[in-house]
Amino acid sequence: MPLLMDTHAHLDAPEYAGGKLEEAIASAKNAGIEKIISVGCNEVTSFKNIELSKAYKGYIYATYGFHPHNAEEFDAERHVAQICECVKDPGVVAIGEIGLDYYRELSPRAAQKKVFLTQLGIARELDYPAVIHIRDAFDDFREFTSGFDFKGVIHCYSGNAEFAKWAVDKGLYISFTASITYPLKTLYKSAEKTKRPVGEILRDKSLPDAVPRAMLDIFAAVPAARIMLETDCPYMAPQNLRGRLNEPANVSAVAEVISAVKDIEYGEFCRITGENALGFFRKMA
Repeated sequence: MPLLMDTHAHLDAPEYAGGKLEEAIASAKNAGIEKIISVGCNEVTSFKNIELSKAYKGYIYATYGFHPHNAEEFDAERHVAQICECVKDPGVVAIGEIGLDYYRELSPRAAQKKVFLTQLGIARELDYPAVIHIRDAFDDFREFTSGFDFKGVIHCYSGNAEFAKWAVDKGLYISFTASITYPLKTLYKSAEKTKRPVGEILRDKSLPDAVPRAMLDIFAAVPAARIMLETDCPYMAPQNLRGRLNEPANVSAVAEVISAVKDIEYGEFCRITGENALGFFRKMA
């Protein structure tokens, strides 16, 4: 059985109300998903995910952190102490998601930077993993963090190959979602028409130009030993399921595409990325 994990979900989301959460968890187990990390974005969602980690002990894990969108909710006196206390919980495996988002800019950049660096400082002090969100802020992220090392994974990667190489050289991990399937519409249409798996078409190069050069360059820049897999559900369902509720079981679509592009056998790729996750989120091991 492949060691397949969803390292970044939002199972606390309201989209999973009305029994959909239980259905998603059952589907994940049936699909062979070994573990799920449900990620916090502020105090409320972090505690909801901690409760989920208790209800599904050993299967669902949680994080505590303030997303850049929620930076103005962060009260240093209250929340620094809260983070330090929550990471003692056996189900809390990282601080996150934290970072910078200049795309929507729902919080002022100055607040984002301050809250991000505060939380990253806690992660460094505690030698704890950090789950990092970066969108349209790669230059500032590099500038802010160039002077020190930390244990981090950049989730839902949206940068270019040059930044990916810099991140890998810095010791960071890169996590991919099914957003990588969106430029592959032609490939998915062919798979639907021919009834062949997407990965099979990729491997035998039936559509040699189906994967954009920029994407190939990113995957070339990131070795399998630095890759993690995620859904970021309930958002970003794979290309063939767009418009539907995303769920952890769909992380297999991410593994299928990347393993084929990197020409690594699917089960072996799942093993590598699963072991990456266990090594990074040490409390899951």
